[in-house]
Amino acid sequence: MINKVFLSGYWKKNLGDDLFVKTICQRYPNTNFFLETNSENKNVFSMIKNLTIIDLNDDFTSRLKRKLLNPFRSFTNYYQVAQNVPIYVEIGGSIFILSDISNAKKDLKKRKRIREIAQKYFVIGSNFGPFINEKQLNDYSNFFKQTDGVVFRDIVSYNLFKDLGNIKIAPDAVLSLKHEVKKTDSNYIVVSIINLKNRDNITEDMVKVYEQNIIESCLYFLKNNKKVVLFGFCEYENDIEVMERILEKIPKELKVNILHYIHDDLRKSIDYLMEAELILATRFHAMILGWLYRKPTIVFSYSRKITDTIEYCYPEQYNVSIAKCEKLDTSILNDYSKLIIPETIRTDLINKAENHFYYLDDIL
Repeated sequence: MINKVFLSGYWKKNLGDDLFVKTICQRYPNTNFFLETNSENKNVFSMIKNLTIIDLNDDFTSRLKRKLLNPFRSFTNYYQVAQNVPIYVEIGGSIFILSDISNAKKDLKKRKRIREIAQKYFVIGSNFGPFINEKQLNDYSNFFKQTDGVVFRDIVSYNLFKDLGNIKIAPDAVLSLKHEVKKTDSNYIVVSIINLKNRDNITEDMVKVYEQNIIESCLYFLKNNKKVVLFGFCEYENDIEVMERILEKIPKELKVNILHYIHDDLRKSIDYLMEAELILATRFHAMILGWLYRKPTIVFSYSRKITDTIEYCYPEQYNVSIAKCEKLDTSILNDYSKLIIPETIRTDLINKAENHFYYLDDIL
């Protein structure tokens, strides 16, 4: 059995992506995993014993050197370690965003080069796009055909490539995460926030309505003597900025019951969501963990990946559309016990999520 795997993904201390690492390392405890990231981000993985971090020096000189040595394709340390780490796995959600044509070309060249030197190449947990043109679609159709297996998490991506023969679909891979469920008497509400400013297809009006929804929700719970945890998934993506804007709107006398937290520790982050009384989820994986731990969950849907997942996995999920500038009906906050995913649906999603590892199970 092969026991060395290189993990490629978005390693910027984003809880959603970090959960993919925990999930796959947990599934194969006797496999040695490797990933590259810089010193600022590596500590978040310290709890994972079968994971080795390759330092990606992020100083100016190192970045310039990488650019000069790899002018036509993106850099990875895998070029140097491929002989000893024969399996290459791309794992993550939005890892095929092709809207920036220049970067998209470099990324494809990198993937093709890695396919040449890796003994096995897999893609796990992703959706495909957005993409710009048919050429990109054809290029990736040819590329995926050469891989050893691709598992998408949404029906739209799957339908684009399903005829290739090595393409599968499964609900989000993190639904297969094994984690001890604690029984607590917590009375706090987790509010998963995201900085929507300057994101594609998000207007200023959408941002205003979204942030007002969050503020009004926080005020509702704080006035009812509930504790609120404002939870940012990713400092790198400036979640702290929206957190500060929300806190500015909370009266001083109510702030004593509001805590703000930015993900920097896997166990702590999971525990916050697992022990919550209710989750208000803007981040995709706040919704996924709400389902996994059967927490009452309200979703603020800001992207196709969220709406597609709801439609594919659990259409009854209560959600507020940011694209439509919908306002949350605060009356639903009076009794949110009905907002828990049914156990039968949860169990079915967990079982199906195992299929993300259909190809890897044969060799690890």
